[in-house]
Amino acid sequence: MEAVQQSLRDHAPDLIAISLRNIDDVRINVREFFVDAVKDLVDRIREACNVPIILGGSGFSILPETLFTYCNPDFGIVGEGEIALVDLANGVDPARIPGLVYREQGQLRHNPVNRLLQAPQAAPVRDSKVMEYYLRDGGMANVQTQRGCPLKCCYCTYPLIEGKRYRRRSGQAIAEEFQMLKSCGAKYVFIVDSVFNTSAEHVREVSEALIEAGTPLPWGCFMRPKHITQEQLQLLQQAGLQHIEFGSDSLCDSVLQAYGKAFSFEDIRHSSQLAREVGIDFCHFVIFGGPGETEATLGESFENSKRIPGALYFPAVGMRVYPETHLHRFMDNENASTTPRGLACGCEASHLLRPTYYIAPGLTVEYLEARIAEFAEQSPNWVNLEKSPEFDAVARRLRKKGVAGPLWNYLSVLRRLA
Repeated sequence: MEAVQQSLRDHAPDLIAISLRNIDDVRINVREFFVDAVKDLVDRIREACNVPIILGGSGFSILPETLFTYCNPDFGIVGEGEIALVDLANGVDPARIPGLVYREQGQLRHNPVNRLLQAPQAAPVRDSKVMEYYLRDGGMANVQTQRGCPLKCCYCTYPLIEGKRYRRRSGQAIAEEFQMLKSCGAKYVFIVDSVFNTSAEHVREVSEALIEAGTPLPWGCFMRPKHITQEQLQLLQQAGLQHIEFGSDSLCDSVLQAYGKAFSFEDIRHSSQLAREVGIDFCHFVIFGGPGETEATLGESFENSKRIPGALYFPAVGMRVYPETHLHRFMDNENASTTPRGLACGCEASHLLRPTYYIAPGLTVEYLEARIAEFAEQSPNWVNLEKSPEFDAVARRLRKKGVAGPLWNYLSVLRRLA
């Protein structure tokens, strides 16, 4: 931190912007809280120089007023910052900047958010040192092809952060960014859209643009296991798609409905079968203990997982609760008879700054973890990363050797050998 402070003194910036990606690690047994480090950074910056400090990013947009009060910057930006940050730097009246959080005469102000009508087509400016870090330690570069999500997954904050309307970049813009990343030394790309296959037309446009550009880099993405066809997957494979991360969340229909997923286990099974036939690696993320989960539904998910050959499963326990999500409102209703406001603990929404998790009535974290561990003993394709610290060490060694992309195959082999 002393080096950072000295750099600030040497460079004398006009303003400093800090982006908060995540509030915490979303791991129920760890609950690492990132905001204290941001608060400390703000304090240290103030010790080194007297310039406006702006806090933004997706994490800030989830709880803007709470985080502003907690970290005490000069300004905060909710939502997209491309215009708001420039306006602030150019001295525009704070009252006229959409999404700005600030103090005026001792009162906290929060201007209404005004989202961009279209997602920016140009590739983001990437700092070479930041790129070097991501490529060395993360093994891949990231690309966003669209913003916004109208889906209704009960726990998800994407509609709050990016809005409920899709705003897509062109396939040509994506292909150009892939080529730029390749020239920067990237060997693999991950598309970070909340869900990449939101539209068959968008999937086709991006795929065809990448193929026309010579399929610059292999890549992976998040996908929804619904409305997937063999033809689509073959086109995606030609475009360089090598792995899919399915946000399945459960393998039981009643739980999927309670989670707001709007697809069925048969959709999951069919999508997985198609990916396997085409030869694209895939995995499923499963959340146990959310609304509607019972001992019986837990067992149903385990049994259904046996019907999907070639899959790798990453289980998690409990749902992190964020304000204004369907899960938060569900907890309000569930506890209305015993707690007049807010959560199971009876606290206000602002207290969700600290990691708070939902576990379905009748279940406990200990019970869920025991059941997962018991099933995983007989099913090497189930990998509980929180309970497998040896995988972290293996991953670090592989990254040091220059292995790019996902490490699933290595994890799966290690799990079977164990």
